[in-house]
Amino acid sequence: MSGRDIYVGAALFAGEVIEDKQGLYSLIRVYDEVHAEMAPDTPEPSAGQPVTIPLVGLVSLRTGSAYGRHTVRLDLVAPDGERKDGQPFDLAIEEGSTGINIPLNIRFRAKGAGRYWFEVLVDGELLTRIPMTVVLTRAASEPPATGPLAPA
Repeated sequence: MSGRDIYVGAALFAGEVIEDKQGLYSLIRVYDEVHAEMAPDTPEPSAGQPVTIPLVGLVSLRTGSAYGRHTVRLDLVAPDGERKDGQPFDLAIEEGSTGINIPLNIRFRAKGAGRYWFEVLVDGELLTRIPMTVVLTRAASEPPATGPLAPA
């Protein structure tokens, strides 16, 4: 970032992110663990058949003197260390601004249970990491129907 200052004010996931009319954000139910329920007959998630988990959150960047255009990227690091680079996007921090808030809306594909890390990079420099632990549970299979109304 060429010696200019960008700092992390907040970086987290929540059940809901609300932006009001003045552009201020409220985060409801902040969490770092998600439970994904799988049907009884589904195979375990893998690289070939990941489970999709929707996440919303917020990254709040604060600036010292880092005005101008910047490239932001959110990379994923799986529990086994495998990395997946996120799609970079540009943002502009106007002179005199104290920073910028970036709402997150992610459909993340987990290839199994464990702790995942979302790395926040600005201009290629790692600023912070957001943890997300995925817990996989299997839905209970229903017992066979019995009695006078059971199918024959």
